[in-house]
This record gives sequence, C-alpha cells and structure tokens, in this order.
Amino acid sequence: RNEAGMDVWFRKFLGHGNDVFLALRNMREDRFRLDPFVPAERAFLVIEHIDQGEVHLYLPPGNDLLAQHCGAVACPPPDLKSPNRALLSTEDIPVCKPLDADSDLL
Repeated sequence: RNEAGMDVWFRKFLGHGNDVFLALRNMREDRFRLDPFVPAERAFLVIEHIDQGEVHLYLPPGNDLLAQHCGAVACPPPDLKSPNRALLSTEDIPVCKPLDADSDLL
C-alpha cells in the first residue's frame, strides 16, 4: 500500500439470491450520492464466488469514500482467472440516479 492508499481494493459481501439485487441497487444509489462523477477506472465489479455461492462487490483503488461508507474491507484484487470466480457485471455505465420506476422491478 502506498502512502495515499490509492492501490487498495475493497470487497463487500452482497448476499445470496434476491438479496443481491437490493444490495446492488443500494450501492448504486450510494455511489451516485457520494461520487456521482466516478470515472470508469473506478467502476466496481460484481463477482460471484462460485465455491461459496456468494456474490461480492469489488471496489478498485480510488473508491475509499464509498468503501468506508458501505463497510467494505480491504482485500487483494479479485482473481478473475480462478475457476471459482465469475464476473457477473462491471458497473462502468455512466452513473445516474436510479429511476423511480426501477423500484417496481425489485
């Protein structure tokens, strides 16, 4: 870790099953509120830990504020070459406030 802490990844457990969708929606809203102009290189990754049946959110370096807000813990970068890890999505679309209509879908 360098002095500025700019090379630290963070991880947050999102849950199992349908809980993941609500947790992810909340994270998107938090990111919009805390860091609405986040650049693509700080986009977060949604990764399934297949061996554990769990979904985790990985925040790349530069997301310290969001990580602190959501209680994410420092971790090594995700190993996407592992057969036990599956990248479900990369949250690199332009950040915008979720539409009110989205709540009807969840």
